[in-house]
Amino acid sequence: MGRISAIVLAAGSSRRLGADKLSLPWGDGTVLDAALRPLLGLPEIDEVVVVVGSGARPVFAPGRATVLVNENAAEGMGSSLRVGVGGADPRAEAYVLALGDMPELGANLVGHLLVAWRSSGKGILVPVFEGRRGHPVVMSGKYREALLASSGDVGARRLLAENEWDTVLHPVSDRAVVTDLDTYERYQALAARRGSR
Repeated sequence: MGRISAIVLAAGSSRRLGADKLSLPWGDGTVLDAALRPLLGLPEIDEVVVVVGSGARPVFAPGRATVLVNENAAEGMGSSLRVGVGGADPRAEAYVLALGDMPELGANLVGHLLVAWRSSGKGILVPVFEGRRGHPVVMSGKYREALLASSGDVGARRLLAENEWDTVLHPVSDRAVVTDLDTYERYQALAARRGSR
């Protein structure tokens, strides 16, 4: 089996939340710590590349992640995809495209998505929870050049739309694939729910 590279997009400006959401407390670390943990702890993933904005201070515990700075983060998610994929292994069999503000993901879920991607025979796998598409998205290394051409704030959405024929929408029962922290109220609600478990 080929190498798997995880790309974590963590260069957003957190405009809607009004604070640096990735550095907010979560468990025994930060939101970004929690988002990285399942990727760093999964043996199937050979490298983790984290893309941060310029001037960002490290907000996660050191590990085997490679940190790359996107000097053009204001251009949108597409620019972070270019930086992340450009800094990852060009021979990767697949890229796991993840977001830095999804702290509820677990290693078992990510591992399940990789198995489902391999068995699907498709180039792209998108997890779906109750009809909503989520992350992380697993994308074959054959799409590397297309990812390097990403632009704007739509990330890989255009690429996905152009390749629906090569995409499997994989239903999951874990809402973590659609749980992100867009507002401070959302963060508080999720943190409170986590604390009550």
